Amino acid sequence: MDLNVRSPCRQRERVVVIGAGVAGLSCAKKLMAEEKGRFDVTVLEARERIGGRVSTCDGLEEGANWIHEYVKANPLFELAGQAGMEGVFGDRYSIRVLKGKRRYFFDPGNRLGKALKKIDDIVDSQKVTVDAGSGAVPRISVEQMTEEAAREHCSPDIFSIVMAVLLEIQKQDWAKEPGAVSFQGINAGGVYSFREFGGEDYFIINGMARLIDKLSEGIGVRTGARVVEAAPCNQGVKVSYLFEGKINEILAAHVVSTLPLGVLQSGACSMPLTDRKKLALSRLKMGTAMKIIMQFDKPYWDAGEKSAFWIIIGEERANHVFFNLHKVSEKINTLVGWAVGDEALALEKLQEKEVRSRFLAVLQRHFPECVGENLKDFRIVTWDKDPLTGGAYTHIPLGVSPEEIDVLARPIGRLHFAGEHTSEYLGTLHGAFLSGERAAREIMKESPQSF
Repeated sequence: MDLNVRSPCRQRERVVVIGAGVAGLSCAKKLMAEEKGRFDVTVLEARERIGGRVSTCDGLEEGANWIHEYVKANPLFELAGQAGMEGVFGDRYSIRVLKGKRRYFFDPGNRLGKALKKIDDIVDSQKVTVDAGSGAVPRISVEQMTEEAAREHCSPDIFSIVMAVLLEIQKQDWAKEPGAVSFQGINAGGVYSFREFGGEDYFIINGMARLIDKLSEGIGVRTGARVVEAAPCNQGVKVSYLFEGKINEILAAHVVSTLPLGVLQSGACSMPLTDRKKLALSRLKMGTAMKIIMQFDKPYWDAGEKSAFWIIIGEERANHVFFNLHKVSEKINTLVGWAVGDEALALEKLQEKEVRSRFLAVLQRHFPECVGENLKDFRIVTWDKDPLTGGAYTHIPLGVSPEEIDVLARPIGRLHFAGEHTSEYLGTLHGAFLSGERAAREIMKESPQSF
């Protein structure tokens, strides 16, 4: 066990960061960049790789695909440029919808696309506040506010199809049915929403791993080190972690936990959480998302397809969402199916071959040559089944206040917290990045300027 809260080299103050995802790496980066070399930073990562929910495997993204609102105001804009990341801007309102034998195309310039954007903007601009007297959170869902706006501002002849698409978009946003997501939670005073900077989303085509590689430059990470306890003591915080079958201990002046919400909720890592923080953990939820990646030997769908985003509408909201990567790059003959919320939970009960058959069958109704024999690669990614994540990304359930996010972000003595679940930009890479920098600033403020 290393019992020194200061490293021998120049008596720098030791900081342990738990997790080498975007939040952990951004925290470590900021601390290590601090002048005078004030901090000796150790990053412990349970996986055998870094990146967390950013995972590029064989050229395909198993985790995050997008940098939301890719403009200069986004803290990842400059970093992505330095990393040489290439991509295309995705249009939220450019969507191909297939319903039975009918096909609809939503485009920002046509009637359907304009209606979709108008209602989405109206919903995004609405504000619902907590009652000042009782402190009660209105039980108003995203779906309820969306339907009210659509009924008021959408023509009756297109209301049904526009509403169906809006709800599907929102379900993808939160990896949960919009009827179960708190509207107040995502629109309280304009925060807790990933649409703050005003730019379009950027789809990376040459590997999200580039961002992780750039962010991790100069940072030493011990992979395969799973932290099982962070216990405050008189000297600082004692961290116990499992590495190569043995428990190791290290004493730090400060510890930053970037463990995902699902891992904190599981209790896999013992920490002295306050009752208030435990309550916040019990109230917030992680959404469920499943990626179904289907790589074909060539594109068997419409060669002139205008949109990369497809929604195939089935019975009773049994919709199937696909992202056409061939539209993004002609070198990629891949469709990525997305299942979120209850649909993902239902699919998780099936065997892989059953999921494969189901998604191929849906495609074959519209594109007959999308058959198994023409598949080069098929894989399923489910983050909520991963014990090191416990879910896709965070949302605020119906009736829950966004204050719970602030509670999760608060430090407990020398134990600090970061991650997308502690950020006003829930579920985003830039939210995770900013939370890591915020935790670093907390430590810098508490630590002496010179030794």
